[in-house]
Formats: sequence, structure tokens, C-alpha cells
Amino acid sequence: MCICLSCSRQDVVLLIINRLSGYKKFGVMDVKFYLCRICGNLICKVVDSGVTPVCCGSEMTLLEPKSKDNGVEKHLPVVEWVNDSTLKVKVGSIPHPTTKEHHIVMIALETLNGVDIRLLDNSKEETPQSLFHYSKS
Repeated sequence: MCICLSCSRQDVVLLIINRLSGYKKFGVMDVKFYLCRICGNLICKVVDSGVTPVCCGSEMTLLEPKSKDNGVEKHLPVVEWVNDSTLKVKVGSIPHPTTKEHHIVMIALETLNGVDIRLLDNSKEETPQSLFHYSKS
């Protein structure tokens, strides 16, 4: 899944790959990401007590995955195994533009054991991608 939205400071694009193995542990919630529209803080919520996070005196915005609108081919993850313990995650089946104003901030890989987050170096204008160590077995 991918999240792409505009905030007051920059476009924030977030990529989340859920449940690579196809199932989840009983009682474990999907990780949720929230954005502060005032300061740009981005948080990862792993336990849901039913309360919306607050920042700068306002409720934070739940980031929803981009799935079925224009530009999907630029935002959905392309995942390939490099070897038996390394995944390569690239953003988009066609290259995603990387500019100061619009770029991928991070890639988050959600597995049965938690979330692995990679912050991306947006100073280079290249395809956003990252390697993750994750066993096939």
C-alpha cells in the first residue's frame, strides 16, 4: 500500500507493505501512520486505544493507502527477492519522480514481528528503493 498526500511543508509519500506472509498474529493490529498538518510530524501507531493522536493542539490525520486512482503505477510497491534473506522494495512499476517538493519519505515493511522502517535519502533524484533483511522461511 502507498500513502501520498500534500501537507503544508511538502508532499509526503509513504509506502507500507503489509503482511508479506499473508497472515497475521492473533490480536495484532495493522500499523497506522498519522500526520500533523501543522508541523509535519509523522507517527507510527502500533497499539490502538481508540484515541486519535494529537499534535500542535489538533487531531492528527490518519494516512490512508493510495490504491485505485491516477498514478497508481508510480506509488504501489514492486517487491523482489534479491536472495533468500533480502527483499528489494522499489516504489512504482514506473519511476516515481523525486524532487524537493514531492518525494518518498520512507518505506515501511510490516511483518508478523513488527515494522521495519527505512528513511530515504531524497537528495538524489533516483528511484526510491530500499533493501530489507527478511527470511523467506
